[in-house]
Amino acid sequence: MSDAVKLVAAAAAGGAATLLLHQSSSLEHLTKALTANGFDVLCVPEVTSARGAVEPMRRLPIRALVEFETGLIQAQLQLENSFTQIARSTGRPTVVILDRGLLDVGAYLPPKVWTDVILKENGMTEASIAARRAIFQHLTRWATRYDLVLHLVTAADGAEKFYTTENNAARTETAEQARELDLKIRSCYKAHPKLEVIGNTGSFDAKLQSATKLVLQMVGS
Repeated sequence: MSDAVKLVAAAAAGGAATLLLHQSSSLEHLTKALTANGFDVLCVPEVTSARGAVEPMRRLPIRALVEFETGLIQAQLQLENSFTQIARSTGRPTVVILDRGLLDVGAYLPPKVWTDVILKENGMTEASIAARRAIFQHLTRWATRYDLVLHLVTAADGAEKFYTTENNAARTETAEQARELDLKIRSCYKAHPKLEVIGNTGSFDAKLQSATKLVLQMVGS
């Protein structure tokens, strides 16, 4: 039995389960459903929302960019660990929800920069065989720290008439760019044993219902 499954079992008995939700618009719906089923819900603030104010940093030299992204990851890790600790301390069944995970960063960076960020996290400087092994282990560890990765496909893929950037100041992508980014983010978690992808085959309400059903199944309700 994987650690993720053990955490899910703990959530139903008074522990904490961690849900990575790739679409914040469904957060309110999920929170109501979980609360109605007796769960506390903690939502981890999105560290990467700061990118809107510091986007020019992406034009920095590679070394500075690696430092920047490493700092974001360290801040994200600290938030996730702190919220999980808070959830466990209550002794109540709790679900910790994030709308960005550690591996999301890799979807926004050139592969070489992303590799350098992981190497830096491991205290290494060169992509040797040992380093490549460490990178794989590190990425696997980061991915499987979440009990469930719920990816709600962007409206730009299958529901284009509803895609807009007007309701999110941090979103600037065209529909084509949004589709490309959506696939990259999904790919970051392809090895996760509980990656669930919900497409745009029906109404948005149906999409929310599907997401809610999967989350309630995860926590045993």
